Amino acid sequence: MLLILIIVYVTTIGLYSRSLLQSIDENLKTDLERVKQHLNFNQQGNLELYAQPAATILTQGYNRELMYLVRDDKFNAIRRSAAMIYIEPPEIIPELIEKDENYQNFIFSDKEYRIYHGKYAAEEHAGDRDLYIQLVKSLDEYHQQVNQLLSAMLWLIPIPLILISLGSWWIADRALRPLARLSKTLTDIGSEQLDVRVEVENQNDEVGKIAQATNTFLDRIQSSFNSLKRFTSDASHELRTPLTTIRTQAEVLLSRERSREEYKQVLGSVLEEVDRLEYLTEALLQLTRGDAGIITLDRDRQDVSVSLHNWVENLQALAEEKQIHIKTEISEQIEANVDIAIFERIYINIIQNAIAYTPPQGEITIRLIQEQQQIVFQVADSGPGVADKDKQAVFQRFTRLDSTRQRASGAGLGLAITQWAVELHNGSITVVDNSPVGAVFIVSIPI
Repeated sequence: MLLILIIVYVTTIGLYSRSLLQSIDENLKTDLERVKQHLNFNQQGNLELYAQPAATILTQGYNRELMYLVRDDKFNAIRRSAAMIYIEPPEIIPELIEKDENYQNFIFSDKEYRIYHGKYAAEEHAGDRDLYIQLVKSLDEYHQQVNQLLSAMLWLIPIPLILISLGSWWIADRALRPLARLSKTLTDIGSEQLDVRVEVENQNDEVGKIAQATNTFLDRIQSSFNSLKRFTSDASHELRTPLTTIRTQAEVLLSRERSREEYKQVLGSVLEEVDRLEYLTEALLQLTRGDAGIITLDRDRQDVSVSLHNWVENLQALAEEKQIHIKTEISEQIEANVDIAIFERIYINIIQNAIAYTPPQGEITIRLIQEQQQIVFQVADSGPGVADKDKQAVFQRFTRLDSTRQRASGAGLGLAITQWAVELHNGSITVVDNSPVGAVFIVSIPI
């Protein structure tokens, strides 16, 4: 701020000094014309050396004494005013005299003057000889006015500087106060206070926009934190259930002697729970690796229609147990660059999900086609369907919807893994209604 004030003051003094010099220059030009009008020549055309122009005429309206010097065509001094008797101006420079702005400053006897060089061609009086007139003005008054202005402005510097400093402090305090509140709010937020939000006073200023962005960021953190807590709780529950079952059955089995058939039955049930634990562990490990971004696709050119045919045959037995009819509409020779091991999880999980939620005597339609450069895979079931409010939630981990869908067995990870596999192949998955009942899962993946 001080630098700005100094620049303003220097600029002001410079402009004022220039204005004063322009005024002096204009006066010198006017003096030149007045001197020209009152020069006297004799009958031979020579300038009368001793006849001075009338002082009252030349100084009338100026209240000052005129200072001038007349030189002949050889630049010799031939006449000067009374005020120039003790002052000797610089010699005339021929190159300078041809210029319009032929002004210059000079110092004589420790005083500074400003001089203007004028050329006077008096053909009607002096024939071919030119006369040169030098008009001089003292710069004492000029320096006095500039120094007065400089002194006044130097005295005025502290006043605006103090006012500007106080104003800047007040503005900065008002501007930083919301930031201080923002900082305090963020400092006070802990894992148990993620619902706290920053107060937004003005949504249109920069601080308000920062506060809004911070609140949005906190919303995402809270959502992620809640999802993590829910995921941890659900995972613990899903893992605890088979472990509890295994422990209970083992305790019952060991409580007394059992027959061979009872041992086989209990061990078979334990093996089922171990399979479930193995599936849960593998699914959770796969999702965790996906979240960490440490899984890379091993893409290869594959006929995905052949792969789908094989898995439909493998899952046919599971559908027949529930007396569910599977109808297929699979186009042949659809090739794409995919990681077939991960890609097949899409087929398996969606078809298993359809079988789980389709009631006995129901029907499942599996369709695979190629539309331009996209693979479109659709599975339509005749189950209870998915409500509009749940069409995004079904892809979340450990999702539990209405009681109708909860009757199916499973850990609630199948569709979450499916969505992860689809997104890993740069595709998309959606669910729509299958009128009059059921749902249709639609997967679209670039070839």
